[in-house]
Amino acid sequence: MGSNEGRSGGVLSLAVECLKHAFGQRLVGVILFGSRARGDYRPQSDYDFLVLLDSYLAGPIDDYFSAYRALRPFRETTLRDTTIAIVSIADLREHISSAVLLNALFEGIILYDPRGTLARAKGKLLARLKALGIRRVRASWGYTWRVPRSVKLPFKLEVDIDDPPSHAYRLRLAEEHLKEARLALEAGAFVAAIHEAQLSIENSAKAVIAFFRPPSWIHNPGPELRELVEEELIPSEVHEGALELADLAEEAAPHHAISSYGDIHEMRTPYEIYSREDARELVRLASRALKLAQGILRALGAL
Repeated sequence: MGSNEGRSGGVLSLAVECLKHAFGQRLVGVILFGSRARGDYRPQSDYDFLVLLDSYLAGPIDDYFSAYRALRPFRETTLRDTTIAIVSIADLREHISSAVLLNALFEGIILYDPRGTLARAKGKLLARLKALGIRRVRASWGYTWRVPRSVKLPFKLEVDIDDPPSHAYRLRLAEEHLKEARLALEAGAFVAAIHEAQLSIENSAKAVIAFFRPPSWIHNPGPELRELVEEELIPSEVHEGALELADLAEEAAPHHAISSYGDIHEMRTPYEIYSREDARELVRLASRALKLAQGILRALGAL
């Protein structure tokens, strides 16, 4: 059964909310893995979740039962059972080669990852597997791994998971470009102010996108941000803010080229096109975009 029915954003967000309620700030991330993540599930297939905690409270067994109890509303809604793998940050660092972590990170869909921990681990793991020539294949009995003879035994992978999250980096870019835009406006360099304001708006939108996936290498991230709303990945309480941010990003995008090259058809320079009022307005919109991005990331638990 290869549809998206078993991976509906709405029902999966219920699972995340249940786990957030149970573990609070200890919850670092949630991954859907197994057949429901791969898309080859059967109607009766259960839901496999990897739950990443900052640390254990009374031990992994107690936290496992806490997670299972917490997901009762999810099971009642889906009429399907849940299989849960509870791991800590320490487990992720030390045992990323274990079967459950390796498979979950390889095939899994990240549902919640405010610090970017799972995204970093997944990205670095995939890169490491590719470099070593390790492949995951489907055999007659299920999925297995093909490890070249050149890989040192016993099999163990090490991955550094402590890089800063990319959404935080994008947010800092937005803040810095906005600061530069304001300084340029005060100095009367209004074309520079427009250029910096556009980059601030672009990175505000990309900060939200980067929470879920690497943003596309384009100056208009508006459509990509709207797609996240349509996929119900953005919390409903900030849907309007996300759509407004997408509109701002789309509105600002053309200014990147115009503030750099002007109008190449009519041979007008940027200073012949823009006014101080144009710059003041775009700086105002950049400030609005940054506030929207911060609000959305707070709703996602990323700030």
